[in-house]
Amino acid sequence: MGGTWTIQNKVIPDIYINKRTVAAIPLAAGIRGIATIPLALDWGAEGELIEVFAADFLSGASLPLIGFSAVDTGKAKLLRPILGECYLCKVFRLNSGGVKATATIGTLTITARHSGVLGNAIQIVISAVGSLRAVETYLNGERVDTQTVANIGELESNPYVIFSGTGSLTIDAGTSLTSGTNGTTVEATAYTAYKNLLQHTSWTVAAIPTSNTAIKKDMADFAEAMREEEGKPVQVCISDYTVADYEGVITNYNSATIDGTLFTNEEATSIICGLSAGAPITQSNTGRVIRGATNATLPLSRSDLEKKLEEGYIVFGTNQDGSVKVVQDINSLHTFTVEKNRNFRKNRIIRTLDEIAATLTAKWENGYLGRVNNDSNGRAIFLADVVSYLKSLNGLAIQNFNENEDAIIAPGIELDSVLLTLNIQPLDSMEKLYVTINIIT
Repeated sequence: MGGTWTIQNKVIPDIYINKRTVAAIPLAAGIRGIATIPLALDWGAEGELIEVFAADFLSGASLPLIGFSAVDTGKAKLLRPILGECYLCKVFRLNSGGVKATATIGTLTITARHSGVLGNAIQIVISAVGSLRAVETYLNGERVDTQTVANIGELESNPYVIFSGTGSLTIDAGTSLTSGTNGTTVEATAYTAYKNLLQHTSWTVAAIPTSNTAIKKDMADFAEAMREEEGKPVQVCISDYTVADYEGVITNYNSATIDGTLFTNEEATSIICGLSAGAPITQSNTGRVIRGATNATLPLSRSDLEKKLEEGYIVFGTNQDGSVKVVQDINSLHTFTVEKNRNFRKNRIIRTLDEIAATLTAKWENGYLGRVNNDSNGRAIFLADVVSYLKSLNGLAIQNFNENEDAIIAPGIELDSVLLTLNIQPLDSMEKLYVTINIIT
């Protein structure tokens, strides 16, 4: 099969098998759509990745996690384009060292669960209900928790505040928490902590909305190390950074206005991140219209546009009806070799190869690692599952797959190792049309 790529044990690393056998475990395409982004927040846990699901973002259930939801257009500016395309975003709070807002009512102490100025918008109201007391928690004037108890000891902390103290509850018409602060953002330190967390969790694409050149390089190097050394198929979105020249880095040349709000180039990494993380392996984002977007910035002539594409930029362009689109779904790779030709600049192809590598690795670890004999029968079981999975992709994300020729398994050099060699020919989308018109007289 011509024009193929080989995925060997470097991509599906450390294949170990022992002496137990299990039934064949079917392989299926993994679920794409895990994005991640670092943001300065007014509320939220420090030093960890906060999981924000799209459904919770829309319903308001994200409020106790990060302090805002999809309706908070200002604060939600960078999360809306991400969670509008994929189902989960892991948010890292860049700022740290803030103070938690507090208040006291009699012998009751109320402490905001997280640091940040949002804690100052929390209010506690205590009223009588017969011999009991109703303790209500309000955020920005909206009630978020109610408890009816006999004393402080019966109170349970809620997602917004932690109650402490002893004794009876004092009736109070409303006391606001005060002195909450956001802390500061030291980018170098924060991004180091962010990288440490990303190494130990699952994600697909990261948006890096910074103008700091040193951090851009650091995150681009991080993505390369994750792919080449750790075997984790991820990509990062960094603005104005074609110097990366690598398929794991997507960089945008310009930006656009979305729902009346201008996105800077750095902020536009969130748009690219959402599109890239959420796109299925059967689809390219070339020509994809950005919902609510108008007025792509830095318009280009046709010749300049082609130059930017060749330099490895994703470019936002404008259709005749004024809508904004992704001109071509590419990454920053623009120096080509025999091993990495022009096909590797196409993000749909990278998504396909990454999906295959991730799915096979996960299924190997969950179903075969240490569980199956490394003999001809054990290898045949694993190969059958690999072939079944690849056949399910044939005609959708890959093409011309021949199960007898394009999936080969053999024992490795060591007794516990196996070598799997796959010939994969990804499918791409139609992007270029050449028309010849013959005039007949």
